[in-house]
Amino acid sequence: MTDKQLIERIRTNDKAAFDSLFRKWYPVLLAYARNYVDNEDARNLVQDLMVHIWENASKLNIGENVGAYLHIATRNRCLDHISRENTHKKMLSSLRMALIETNIDLQPYSAKEIYEKFEKALASLPMEQRAAYELSRFEKRTYKEIAEITDVAVKTVQYRVKTATQKLVDLLGDILPIVTYFILNQHN
Repeated sequence: MTDKQLIERIRTNDKAAFDSLFRKWYPVLLAYARNYVDNEDARNLVQDLMVHIWENASKLNIGENVGAYLHIATRNRCLDHISRENTHKKMLSSLRMALIETNIDLQPYSAKEIYEKFEKALASLPMEQRAAYELSRFEKRTYKEIAEITDVAVKTVQYRVKTATQKLVDLLGDILPIVTYFILNQHN
């Protein structure tokens, strides 16, 4: 069966067709993704792509060359991941500066402890929520732009950002003032 036929069958929720496509393309795409990102990130990104195909096959415009589509989608996900990681590093560096510049009394925490707690809270978010949150708060993207980047509905982006924000509030508790200061002054 051709890849195009497998996609057509996946569109009818044929799990066997999906399993066939996954077994054929997962190792190839994993090796390709490793050219861009480390092994763990490559696994996560390729698995996320395959789940996306399963969940959205009826809406995707894959075209005749399924292999080309999968390679391009993998590359784009890797590049988006690299961009998010670079944004994350810049954001954390800016947080260090905000911690130095602010006069908010956050005893008994040191700047290093706040930084580590904030980094841990961000890392604990599910990938989709974290990406939506960072694109919204740190890259100042609109929900519509984020929806286009992540290929989901605007309402989904709104839900992800809202959920991520609430989780961060729950996790950060008493250091929320410095985090709020940092977010409000990011990229000014």
